Amino acid sequence: MKTVRDCLWLWGQTPGCHHVNPNYRIPGVNRMTPFEGCIYMGIPNICRVVMCGTPRPPFDQESLPLETLDRVVWSATCMGKDDENYAPWGDLGEVARQARKYANIRGVVFDDFYSEKLFRLFTLERLREYKRRLSEASGREMEIWDVFYERQYKKPLGDILERFPAFDVITFWTMVGSELVHLRKNLERLFTLAPGKRVMTGCYMWNYGEGRAFTPEEMRFQLDIQLEYLLAGKTEGIIFCSNCIADVGIDAVEQTREWIAEVGALPVPESRACVTEGTP
Repeated sequence: MKTVRDCLWLWGQTPGCHHVNPNYRIPGVNRMTPFEGCIYMGIPNICRVVMCGTPRPPFDQESLPLETLDRVVWSATCMGKDDENYAPWGDLGEVARQARKYANIRGVVFDDFYSEKLFRLFTLERLREYKRRLSEASGREMEIWDVFYERQYKKPLGDILERFPAFDVITFWTMVGSELVHLRKNLERLFTLAPGKRVMTGCYMWNYGEGRAFTPEEMRFQLDIQLEYLLAGKTEGIIFCSNCIADVGIDAVEQTREWIAEVGALPVPESRACVTEGTP
């Protein structure tokens, strides 16, 4: 049977890239790599996501250590070029090349998909074409994931709902810490809007939206709710953000490590919990 630890993911990005935004007010200096973050946190899966234009292809040096992890999902689009003819396919070819080399690469995630530019470029048809091209070039069925924030609820949802059918997984994130009080309600609303859709929760270890640390009580609150939904089989994973704050002395990181050690061996329902080993 799958355990909680099997269902945990790290949001992995290039060291230092979260410090670029002064509004986050992140302390210290970040040097921890995505792979080191997985080892440090005790997390076996990773979303390796491009930020600040890095990493740039080829991704061989990035993929090599990640081969030891259970599952890897790469970025869907390249943030290093602004050509609209290039942007829709981004690093698709490079991700597919890595997938042919490494069997643990399972798909791609559309980070910040609801930016004006990406949303305009990626119609439902183009999202389906992206998945078709990626799977064909990889030699096996690949998944595409969505990043959906709590703030999307404050906007018209019609165009968003039209695109949901293209995604295999919707990841739900609460970037503004004060909105976590609505986490249960927001998750239940997502289940209603996308019935039967596979859902993962994103878990910030720093309150990026309000530029401050989480209190121990705030951090435990969101950890407990996300565990509740995972153990109930309503979600199939938790994604922690990120290695970019894991080595700068934030208490919530150490609290999360202790929490993972505490609950990691708990069994998770097989029915809707996690993708089983060997499933692309």
